[in-house]
Amino acid sequence: MPHASSLWEDLRALPRPAWVLFGGTFINRFGSFVLAFLVFYLTSRGYSPAAAGLALSAYGIGSMASAALIADLTPEGRRITGFAMYRLAVNAGVAAGPAVAGFLAQRSFLWLFVGDASTSIIYGCAAYFALPADRHQPHRRELTRNVVSRMASDARLVRMLVATLALAFVVHQAYATFPLHLARSGYTPVIYGSLMSLNGLLIILLELSVTTVTRRLPALIAIAVGLVLNGIGFGAIGLASSAGTLALTVVIWTFGEMVFSPVGAAYIADIAPPHLRGRYQAAWAFTFSLGLMLAPIGGTLLYSVKPVWLWYTCFALCLAAAGLMLGAWISERGVERTIASSSSASFADEPAAPVDH
Repeated sequence: MPHASSLWEDLRALPRPAWVLFGGTFINRFGSFVLAFLVFYLTSRGYSPAAAGLALSAYGIGSMASAALIADLTPEGRRITGFAMYRLAVNAGVAAGPAVAGFLAQRSFLWLFVGDASTSIIYGCAAYFALPADRHQPHRRELTRNVVSRMASDARLVRMLVATLALAFVVHQAYATFPLHLARSGYTPVIYGSLMSLNGLLIILLELSVTTVTRRLPALIAIAVGLVLNGIGFGAIGLASSAGTLALTVVIWTFGEMVFSPVGAAYIADIAPPHLRGRYQAAWAFTFSLGLMLAPIGGTLLYSVKPVWLWYTCFALCLAAAGLMLGAWISERGVERTIASSSSASFADEPAAPVDH
């Protein structure tokens, strides 16, 4: 039986550039608090929710697909630990940033933009000087000619990207219309920062425990469960009438995130051909960036017409995406059973070997 490495051994095996990426990710996500508070800032200056959403969507254009680097930077067999550390860095930054930003925003919004610019510069310098140079660019250019059609023909990837895009539109409402909803309901930026810190804190404390359960489930089932929890959490925002019930909605969709994200990243890595693993991760990460672009525009438009329509749309999108994943699981199970039945029938039809006398 092969030796099962401990968590500490996996962490020690991660290369130095991966730790640079984790540290830079924490700094960058800590500074991205301006993203959500930009809605408070623009609406306080008299801009409409739709205009604020359009400005917020520009952030999605430059979003970095850092997760695509994990597969290249971490050695084979250590990638689950690499993804876990990456998400820990992301959520540690998300947990710490909004709480600090809420207090800064009450004094001056200028400090939010200064902080965001500073952390971006630090991350950029770290990436430039510490991350390894790409010495395989000619090979990648050659692959690009056929890789798009090959990825588009992978039904499992396409289904996952469609479901993830629907989810990305929903979860990015946490940075677009959720702060707007709180502001219109009379809550201060400090309340919003506290709720978002609750999200990050739960992930830091509980995600590893949650994965001990979800890894025992079929990947597509776990992904569907995560989608449903996200739909319930965001859909219930329209019904929440107090800070306590709003916190409960955050807890629900946070558990949805903890179920969906690690399993989703592992599923994308599992279905990818080895030489396209980075491309698959990049395509998956791009759906979140695309969702970040679409969520503020679509979300603020729906919210401007009637707030409850937005939250019901979030619920419907997640439910539809979960149905897509369940349908894929049923289909794959049917194919597996057909193959197993064919193999059994072929084995039974084989003539018995003659017996020597």
